[in-house]
Amino acid sequence: MNLADLTATELLASYQDRSLSPVEVIDAVLARVEEFEPKIHALYALDPAGARAAAQESERRWRDGTAGALDGVPVTVKENIATRGTPVPQGTAATELVPAAADAPAAARLRDAGAVIFSKTTMPEYGMLSSGVSTFHQLTRNPWDLSRTAGGSSAGAAAAAAAGYGPIHVGTDIGGSIRLPAGWCGVIGLKPTHGRIAVGNPYAGRAIGPLTRTPTDAALALTVMTGYDPRDHTSLPTPPLPSTQSTSGPPLGSAPSGSAPPLGSARLASGPPLGSGGLASAARSASAGGSGSDWDGSLLDGSWADGSLDGLRVALLLDAGVGLPVDPEVTAAITAAATVLESAGAIIDPIPPIITRAMLDGLDRFWRIRSATDIAALPEERRAKVLPQIREWVSTATDLTASDVFHGYSQMSAMAAAVTHVFATHDAILSPIAPITAFPAELAYPTDDPAKPFEHIAFTVPYNMSHHPATTANVAWSSTGLPIGAQLAVPHHQDHTALALANHLHTTGTWPAI
Repeated sequence: MNLADLTATELLASYQDRSLSPVEVIDAVLARVEEFEPKIHALYALDPAGARAAAQESERRWRDGTAGALDGVPVTVKENIATRGTPVPQGTAATELVPAAADAPAAARLRDAGAVIFSKTTMPEYGMLSSGVSTFHQLTRNPWDLSRTAGGSSAGAAAAAAAGYGPIHVGTDIGGSIRLPAGWCGVIGLKPTHGRIAVGNPYAGRAIGPLTRTPTDAALALTVMTGYDPRDHTSLPTPPLPSTQSTSGPPLGSAPSGSAPPLGSARLASGPPLGSGGLASAARSASAGGSGSDWDGSLLDGSWADGSLDGLRVALLLDAGVGLPVDPEVTAAITAAATVLESAGAIIDPIPPIITRAMLDGLDRFWRIRSATDIAALPEERRAKVLPQIREWVSTATDLTASDVFHGYSQMSAMAAAVTHVFATHDAILSPIAPITAFPAELAYPTDDPAKPFEHIAFTVPYNMSHHPATTANVAWSSTGLPIGAQLAVPHHQDHTALALANHLHTTGTWPAI
């Protein structure tokens, strides 16, 4: 196997036993990038020299016994997650390129854990598209089919994960921007509980999370990035994490997963299969206000070594109630995924749509006036550089009344209430991520209509507004060979429950040879 394809846990185990060096690994990743990047355009601000220097420092720390929890692991972060010294263009040529003064909280935690951040990843115009279309970056394409989109707005992160640019990629999500591209690229994409990973520039529904090839790597990345930061007033408190000096590393989830390990204290080389803990009982306990939250690691304690999901109540949502119709191949794939969970003991309960047309349209109006306000503040010469489809979308904002805007804003709470109602009687919600497979790469939207830009997010956006964690799992391929993903949403703070369930469903096989 190419070193670029190894998981983070495999790399850490190999660094620990000295069978691999971080320098060897970053060289393999950079060679993969050199081969594939001219075709998929996933990266921004690639820094080979800086990456090799960081890998050499990591090699020294492993030799000295001071390695951190992700020491020497190649990582990318989305371009709108600030890294010191690199401009943050937000996917648009309309942005002034001013170097960031400091690392954003997530980037800082990754560096503190020894991760080798070797590049940023691309995003579309202002992050407002579920595609790789940008006036700043080259068009990002799907590694499974270069004629198709990687999705967005974490376009480059998903493409990089599928292409094997190292094991961990970090994106952002305000309506599905981690999960949609993860689903279309066949990888794991976790939108955590709101506030679990500090954003730095918080906004309603915005979250940061990992995109990886395995649930275990997503759990590891989540653990490292989790924690309070004063730059984000919505970030959640960080419980103390005991030292984990074991040379083999503790099982993932065996210590409080709500915090990042102290610098140099963790050697997380491997863990048990996700899905081995007491998922149903823990999820129900947490949703009822009990102590089953995976902040204390109880979900992966090995008590369900047989992988049983006995009694887990899974709501099956096949119809979002609004937006594009669901492709029959997608419906069949999610129905089959439900059967897999049912065979492991879960109770599958089909449910009606969670959100309504009024909710989705109201949110569209609110986002439109927000974006119109931001763009109107630009000098004319910079406004002219904004993607035409975005300018067309915001042009109708002048017709909105104060009542329209207030009603639109209120739909965020309406969505949250609707999701919370489902979790009063269920431990998880299984659904498609998107109603369709990846659409043509050149399109800004699946509809190709700026007046209807959000017809594909009805399965994903409710959990941004309700703050619940939700992850993806690849469960099938279409008749044309495109990935089909399932979404698993769970109660607040049960992020590892979602990943454990994803582990029951996630299938990969051979990764794309571009």
